[in-house]
Amino acid sequence: MADQLAHKRAKPWGLEWRSSVNYLTFVVSLGIGTDTLVYSLPVAVIPFQLDRWGYTDLSSRTGWLMFAFAFGICIGTVLAAWISERYNTRRLPMLAGMVALIGSIIMFMLAPTYAVLVVARVLQGLASAIIWTVGVALICDAVPPNRVGQQMGTALVGLSVGSVAGPPIGGALYAKYGFYAPFYFGIALAVLDLLTRLLVIEPQDARKWLEDEEQHGDPESQPTSEGASEEKQLEVVAPAPEGATILVAAPAIAEQKSPRPILEMLSHRLTWVGAFNMVAYGMVGPSLNATLPLRLWDVFGFDSTFVGLIYIAIVVPSCFSGILSGRLADKWGSKWIAVLYFGAAIPWYGLLIIPSLPLDIVGLAFQSFFLSGTVSPIMRDFFTVAMEIKGVGFAHVYAIFNMAYAIGKSHRSPTKTSSND
Repeated sequence: MADQLAHKRAKPWGLEWRSSVNYLTFVVSLGIGTDTLVYSLPVAVIPFQLDRWGYTDLSSRTGWLMFAFAFGICIGTVLAAWISERYNTRRLPMLAGMVALIGSIIMFMLAPTYAVLVVARVLQGLASAIIWTVGVALICDAVPPNRVGQQMGTALVGLSVGSVAGPPIGGALYAKYGFYAPFYFGIALAVLDLLTRLLVIEPQDARKWLEDEEQHGDPESQPTSEGASEEKQLEVVAPAPEGATILVAAPAIAEQKSPRPILEMLSHRLTWVGAFNMVAYGMVGPSLNATLPLRLWDVFGFDSTFVGLIYIAIVVPSCFSGILSGRLADKWGSKWIAVLYFGAAIPWYGLLIIPSLPLDIVGLAFQSFFLSGTVSPIMRDFFTVAMEIKGVGFAHVYAIFNMAYAIGKSHRSPTKTSSND
């Protein structure tokens, strides 16, 4: 009895909801959204600020900032995956990533020169890698395979909302209150995100408390070691109710770590397929970020506020495409869903060469919907790799995912210039 009372006193407040699938997905989605928003806040204003500082070659310098961000991602993914899997923790790296993100915002905001802007973008890329890699791995820890695509699509709503909110908010705040205003907003949002992360209880920790509760409540119901093993295997594939805490997500992965996870992953076909698809997505998806503001400035004479509003047409449709494609991938598999979405995105780029604002908006909206829908099936492929290769953790596979995305984002040559250069 004394043991039971001591256990109850030590039980964390709000254990069930703080470790639930819905809350973990919300936290990861908020983190992805915050990271994306902080990255995109200055997208619409960087060329104008560089021009105000007297710099030339605006498109080239914007491109170098994108490259610096991707370089930081490549460094951060390796670090995040190693720490997260080596010490079997998600919460601490997630907190460290958000603190690093806040630091990068302050550095970017106070940068006196372009060189410091580049360093700040590298730090932000490192923080972004941690937020993405560890956050997605946390979802995988809590979600059974038959729901991973849907849950990934839900988490990616943060990507869409952050992308659509960043440019218009950044443009409006910059136009009305000056260069610092967008960054104050980003810092406030990052602090809020940090607070939600402090409440997270990892599934592996919640599992101990919930299992102990069951054992203390009914000692005769404790399974034998053989029965427990069989029960865990069933729990891996069993569907879970919305918001429920998943006691066991992938025990086979957590029991033994591979000494050579990269080599193990590279032997799996889906690793190469998923990496290639993310490189392609990274090359196509963010390629408009460095050039679209300048094109709208040159062709239509839009200032930073109107440039930000145009981004709404790009990203709003993608808020729904990830959830839909994730559900379809869970039901029918990832392969043809990804092919369908990639293929459907291609024709809409043809409208972008026509100097007509209505056609440009329509083209941007549809290409955004279909292109964004490719990510959930790709993420599900990486989940499959982790499940099928013994000893490879979720942070390992999503480190490859992140690095492939960073390589794709950094493809753009930083030597191109705009007509105003």
